Amino acid sequence: VVRRARRSALGANQLTESRKEMSEFRIHHLVSELISLFQVEGGDSPDTFVELLSRNMTPYVTTQVSAYTAKRSIASFSSQGEKFLKMYDKLKSKQVKHLDPLIYLLSEVLHDAQLCQFLKDHCTASLIEEIPSVTVERIVLPHGEELRDLPKSGTVVSVEEFNQLRGRIESFTRTANEREEKRRSRGRSEEGNIPTIPKWVETRRHLLLDFGPSIPHSKQPVPLGSLPVAAQEVAIVQDLLFLLVGVEGKYISVKPLKDKMEARSFSLDKSLDPSLQSLVMRILPHCSNFSIVSQFMDEYSKLEHGMVSQALCAAMHTIRKEYLILVAQLEQQAHINQLSILKLWHYVQPCSKMMDILSSIALSIEQAGCHGGAILSILHTKAMGMAGDKKAQDLCVHLTQAACVPFLEMIQLWIYQGTVSDPYKEFMVHDNKHLQKNRLTDVYNDSYWEERYTIHSEMIPSFMEKVAEKILHTGKYLNVIKECGLELNVPNAEELVYSLNDRKYIDQIDQACQHSSRLLIDLLIKEKDIIGRLISLKHFFLLDQADVLVHFMDMAESELQKNNQDISLGLLESLLDLAIRSSTLASDPYRDNLKICLIPYDLVTQLFLILSIEPEIIGAGPSLSTKPAPVTRPKETKLPGLRSFTLDYSVEWPVSLVISRKTLTKYQLLFRHIFYCRYIEQQLGRVWLNQKALKVPISQVGSTIAFSLRQRMLNFVQNYQYYMTFEVLEPNWCMMEQKLREAITIDVVLQEHNDFLDRCLKDCMLTNSEVLRIVSRILTLCLTFSTILLHHAMPPSSRESSADISTADDEETKEIKRIVEVSHVNLDATLLSLDREFSSSLVQLLDLLNVLSTKHCEHYMSSMIGRLDYNGFYTTQLEETQTRRLSSSTPA
Repeated sequence: VVRRARRSALGANQLTESRKEMSEFRIHHLVSELISLFQVEGGDSPDTFVELLSRNMTPYVTTQVSAYTAKRSIASFSSQGEKFLKMYDKLKSKQVKHLDPLIYLLSEVLHDAQLCQFLKDHCTASLIEEIPSVTVERIVLPHGEELRDLPKSGTVVSVEEFNQLRGRIESFTRTANEREEKRRSRGRSEEGNIPTIPKWVETRRHLLLDFGPSIPHSKQPVPLGSLPVAAQEVAIVQDLLFLLVGVEGKYISVKPLKDKMEARSFSLDKSLDPSLQSLVMRILPHCSNFSIVSQFMDEYSKLEHGMVSQALCAAMHTIRKEYLILVAQLEQQAHINQLSILKLWHYVQPCSKMMDILSSIALSIEQAGCHGGAILSILHTKAMGMAGDKKAQDLCVHLTQAACVPFLEMIQLWIYQGTVSDPYKEFMVHDNKHLQKNRLTDVYNDSYWEERYTIHSEMIPSFMEKVAEKILHTGKYLNVIKECGLELNVPNAEELVYSLNDRKYIDQIDQACQHSSRLLIDLLIKEKDIIGRLISLKHFFLLDQADVLVHFMDMAESELQKNNQDISLGLLESLLDLAIRSSTLASDPYRDNLKICLIPYDLVTQLFLILSIEPEIIGAGPSLSTKPAPVTRPKETKLPGLRSFTLDYSVEWPVSLVISRKTLTKYQLLFRHIFYCRYIEQQLGRVWLNQKALKVPISQVGSTIAFSLRQRMLNFVQNYQYYMTFEVLEPNWCMMEQKLREAITIDVVLQEHNDFLDRCLKDCMLTNSEVLRIVSRILTLCLTFSTILLHHAMPPSSRESSADISTADDEETKEIKRIVEVSHVNLDATLLSLDREFSSSLVQLLDLLNVLSTKHCEHYMSSMIGRLDYNGFYTTQLEETQTRRLSSSTPA
């Protein structure tokens, strides 16, 4: 059934806000969530579906035809099709993004009978359980309001009582919504320090040209039916001239509005001549449209609605001014008795279509409840929809151009100067000012580059969706350069002007993006030498020139055997500096940026902590267990310096964008693991020297076990290091370095650098909790073995003061001390126990790697299997382990 969801998942890609390709880890996470949600047991592993989706995921463009077909298809399936279509139209009028892709996805699901049945079987029961019970006696409405004194549950009410109840709820909801809107407007005003409108503006309603409060007539007007037809025409023309400018007449009265921004209703003297009534009814809708436009201009010209709304209202005001001049000219004709109602209709008719378009735009914006860039989307949609009527389209284009001026000025300021000027929160780029760049070097999970400047999707005009990401990146690049104190000079910085043909301003944005990207890349690659700094990190953290490590370990071993709390950082830094100066890295230009750091918890604890915070960023591999072990905040312990020692690196802005605390932490994880393996290899080498010199007092049986076990341990450690350095780190580094030299944007640099570190962590088997535990256990056994033999090779008088055993009090050190003490009683038995445990752990590791490389498509692990069992020494034990595992997993 999950396979059948592939077609639906292809459409689901449109619902993501980002246009970037999903990462493999993100798809793996979503597939696992889907399988867990549907409670699918057995079958293929998530990796099978990840690979399937990754191959078949392609962009899909929703057209008007496909959206129309999809919504009609869903309506035909639904028992409330008409209600569904009304809701769709309502959401469409509000410019809800990704509505059409969602409708298309639902229609595809509906046409798959087997998938629908599966969803019913697996989702209906759980969804019903989650629906809260509703108490009829008390209904909680939006904004925290409550409607009480309702009929009790099970009460039978009449139609009249039901209508009264519905009216109460509608009235109550409308009042609460108005209060909430006022509260939001007040909140926006306070947030942006926006001046409020004086109260006298609200009280003087006649200034708005929108049928202010009725003024009672001093004399009751004579019924029109008692007048001659000619006199009726003169009187009704006079009333219509008033109505055309939003003033109530004598014989045509205005009914009060039930809701804001609704069409006006008029009451006409029934005694009017029928022929005149027909012409009057044609003109009254025009008056209603004028009222809607006036209401819109009154509301959306306020400061809290932003500069786009103000620019649109200013353009409407210019059009309305021309319209009022026309009405004034008609009034002049009426004063000299040259204006009949038929002539009035003739003159009003051309501008009736214009007023209809303006009122349609006003109603669409009011229904959508939007501002800023969302208003531009509505205007652009209206302009595109008028393609068959040139005059109407020209009017919409004129309004859109006028409304776009402040928005495009914000874009120009952003893409030419890297500055956000958005006092009314209506721009498509949002500035999170609380995020500071200095946190990049201090906080692991800081996301300054991703979250300081973000796209506000609701404020993206529909004609800017194609270049929204480019606009964001262009300003971000310039902002970085400006933060460095450099002067910005963008050549060919032309003014952006809206047009139905978007090619011109798209080309301007492309040029600005290329220029800013080139400036930032030149700054980082040439002036800041980011590749040289990364090569320096490779030298020190990935130990590609390890002679410095040999010198340092020889000089600092006794100090590193102490508790991490007793170690002198000053001494270690002096020894490290001395080791660097006497090694091949003495000429490294960035060696002074290197620092020493002692982390208060071991590598495994640090890795599990990071994996629990960011499983997707690190790229944790698949686990054989169904539920991950809970990870709590580690407690600081007295670790030996060898297990808490790591390097650190100090960088400044803008290098900290690439070498942030997050990336440095990943480098530290790799360094700590490689450093620990090198130390264990060194200890096993010392054991080999002692065994060669026959310094260890041991029996013949123990000697055979010790020689064999030491060789197998050394083979494991050396092959494991060779695999990490030559098969993982070096190939991935060469690939990353080549891509960095070809990069044209900083985003490519950041992405390739993070991908390199994630691949290295994953391929070095540091992100799989089960593999990591086994490898750590094997390394601990190697250290225990070497400690025992080196301890026994010393004279009894110097064993107490030996530096081979740390004085730390962590669990691993205590276990090593305990085994060393036991070995004094029976060394042969201790060695035999270590031999058995090492073989068992190694076979367990080989079995786990075999499972991961076959079932979970972790093909890189097959190379490690071949290296560890190159001569088939563990094949028999491995086959027995696999047989036991298969028999235990097979149901009886």
